[in-house]
Amino acid sequence: KLDRFARDRFLSAKYKHELKMNGVKVVSATEAIPDTVEGIVMESLMEGMAELYSAKLSQEVKRGLKGNAKMCKANGVYVFGYRVTSEGFYEPDPNAAPYLVKVFERRAEGYGKQDIADWLNSKGVTTTKGSPWRCGSIASTLANQKYIGTYNYGDVIIEGGMPALVSTDLFWTVNTMTTRAKSKSSHSPLSDKVFCECGEKMHGGSGTSHTGKRHRYFMCAGLAKGACTAKRIPFEELEDKVYRATVEFFGDPKTMDELLDALEAYAHRRGDDVQTKELKRQLRDNERRQKNLLDYLEGGSDDDVRERLDLLRRKHAEITRLVAAETESKNPPGRELMRFWIEDQLNAGHNPDEKRERVLRDFVHRVTVEEDELVIEYNYRPKDEETPARLLVKGSQFCDVAESRGFEPRNGLCPLLA
Repeated sequence: KLDRFARDRFLSAKYKHELKMNGVKVVSATEAIPDTVEGIVMESLMEGMAELYSAKLSQEVKRGLKGNAKMCKANGVYVFGYRVTSEGFYEPDPNAAPYLVKVFERRAEGYGKQDIADWLNSKGVTTTKGSPWRCGSIASTLANQKYIGTYNYGDVIIEGGMPALVSTDLFWTVNTMTTRAKSKSSHSPLSDKVFCECGEKMHGGSGTSHTGKRHRYFMCAGLAKGACTAKRIPFEELEDKVYRATVEFFGDPKTMDELLDALEAYAHRRGDDVQTKELKRQLRDNERRQKNLLDYLEGGSDDDVRERLDLLRRKHAEITRLVAAETESKNPPGRELMRFWIEDQLNAGHNPDEKRERVLRDFVHRVTVEEDELVIEYNYRPKDEETPARLLVKGSQFCDVAESRGFEPRNGLCPLLA
């Protein structure tokens, strides 16, 4: 039957065309469809009916599953630590539930997800699919809110809809640890700013060595494509090089003056924002209306018009005050105040970690790791220049002392880091 070939008219036509181009014709063994013009119409009608039937069946199945979900039934979804009763509801599995609780307790004690997976495998415990445990399956288990009694299926979420296996405090303690670990492992103030010389972006990643130490690094996206051989660069190493180079770069009085010139020029070019422009538009409209009313009053006296004119004048005074306040609030700070703020940010004596992150985030526009130098571009353009200010730091990620750790200076320490 044609409905066995496809239940989507578009796909049916697509597949038949591909077969026809290869000299193959599709025929129905049970449906007599004449090889005529009428047969084409009949075949199209039958395919449309098959598609309609499929859509209705899918709708009925989804309706039935959603009805089951509202009663908190399993709907064929098996969860480690639970078993499904003959009525289709979840209940604790006396064999698996104790292991599930141990998984959360071990994670709260500081065990890694891979360590927990290895422990379960050593006990002969498998997942609900009968597979060995892996780091990913442990991660999804720890994040499953069914274990604190929150039933969910599709868009149906019911608090207390199933028996809880772990306490809410334990669950969120574990998941807070996981969230912090993910954030720490993947974030750097240079994230989305580091590029390889091949042109690909260098993404953040992390891994655990055989000693159990966690390493965070930048890795070229071209590695996964087999298009680049650049080595991984440790977060802290690259951040330190860029930060120290930046502090020395802006420590030069000429560079500092160039930056201040650029900031002052930007402040004067910025102009009014949307809110101020709207207030000034209202002010011009108000003045136009006052003029119209004054022109009208020249022909005689009208108390109603005078009242409207008085209202417009009060409104004019209020808008004028708002424009002045907006303009005042957006006036750029003085040159010496800007100098003080920049020098304070570059001085890591107070809150060094916070200031270091802010300098890398706010001052640095882009970092390109090339074969024998590091190119740092900053978030300002010197006067009469069309490109951002650039700094070249000599060094190579491919030199002998780099080993497998990533960017290292060539022939000893870079002068900036000596």
